[in-house]
Amino acid sequence: MKKFYFILLLLFPLLVQAQTSRLDTIRVAPDDSWRSELTPLPFNFDKTKIRFGANLGLSMSKNYTTFAIGPQIGYQFSDYLMIGTGVKYHHIRANTYSYEVRNNLLGANLFSYIYPIKPITLFIQPEINHIWRNVTYKDTNEKVTASGTVPVFLIGAGFHLGHSSHITINYDLVRHKHSPYPDTIFLGIAAFF
Repeated sequence: MKKFYFILLLLFPLLVQAQTSRLDTIRVAPDDSWRSELTPLPFNFDKTKIRFGANLGLSMSKNYTTFAIGPQIGYQFSDYLMIGTGVKYHHIRANTYSYEVRNNLLGANLFSYIYPIKPITLFIQPEINHIWRNVTYKDTNEKVTASGTVPVFLIGAGFHLGHSSHITINYDLVRHKHSPYPDTIFLGIAAFF
């Protein structure tokens, strides 16, 4: 019986005839009338509208240091809208009398610049960050580590300068206690090329 199944398995591809189909292509001249009847796509990708940028930030004092870096990529959909995404890394160190804090955040964001009228710009940027936090207490030399998620939702308004440069006053709506952004309004500068 096993031999029968083995032979059947070998002969099965020969016994079963696969149905074949063929799609004929017809060459059509670019000026034929049927082309004008097609509905155009709502969006035509143009690689000249891609904008590359970077988030850079540095703030230093005797007891506080913050550093941020991250590549950004955007697409200029029209004269009124640019949308994009990026990643960021933030390092924050605070040294107080009783403890030292080191926060490292790595996150991803989406952003949008809206240009209602020249030179005004509106800015929206939700982002999600993962934090690694180390706290060292100076009196006991105890080290505490933690990690977690830090949501951020930035909004802003300002000016659109030149091709793709922006100066905005921003505010974090979520105001998470470990947000890399201040609790008050702050200045943001962005340049895309």
